Amino acid sequence: MSPSADSGTDPTETADRADPVDRADRKSPEVGEIDCSSVRVVVGRIGRPHGIRGDVGVRLATDEPERRFAAGEVLLAGLPVGRALTVERSRWQGRQMIVKFSGVSDREQAGALRGALLEVDVPLDEEPSGNSDEYFDRTLIGLAVVDDASGEVIGFVREVLHLPGQDLLVLPGLVGESKPREEPNAGETQDILIPFVAEIVKKVDPPGGQIRVVPPGGLVPGIGHSSEIAEGDSS
Repeated sequence: MSPSADSGTDPTETADRADPVDRADRKSPEVGEIDCSSVRVVVGRIGRPHGIRGDVGVRLATDEPERRFAAGEVLLAGLPVGRALTVERSRWQGRQMIVKFSGVSDREQAGALRGALLEVDVPLDEEPSGNSDEYFDRTLIGLAVVDDASGEVIGFVREVLHLPGQDLLVLPGLVGESKPREEPNAGETQDILIPFVAEIVKKVDPPGGQIRVVPPGGLVPGIGHSSEIAEGDSS
């Protein structure tokens, strides 16, 4: 499994992201544009002009670049553009994506787009391309994390961190043994970080609103047992 940023997530390898930069949802629709069936996500930011025919480089913020920048896709461009842009064509150049938008035909016009944030409205039920074990971060955020053995709710996913070595589910810090902290200043606490790996995450159930985990000893206060303890108890 893995989180993806447009974002999705998978307990075995880093996938897409989620930080309101198509890993995530960054901004809400304006009043009057609210659509409960979709969510607006950031997919990139326009960079410098490339060549003389209106192409631009795009700094990507999505793990689904081929989907988001396919010919015919309509993107919402922020200031200084402030209008929708339709992708005419796109291609890779090294690790950068070069995009040509309809109606942008020369270097001067392309330069006027520089710096614009690119967003797109996507269906809430959209799934990451390819791997069925991947999940968008926005799908994971808000789900209850449940101890698979006891059925106890450990907490709710607040965010997904994408580190070089693995993805982490972030839960609010705990007070005492297992009660989620409710007050912002209720004592010195630390967030619970649960690795999104198959050894720990046993089931991701968005329709059921939960993620079932088997945390190793020491990861969550009062939950989990080390292999040494387990062996000692069985002797």
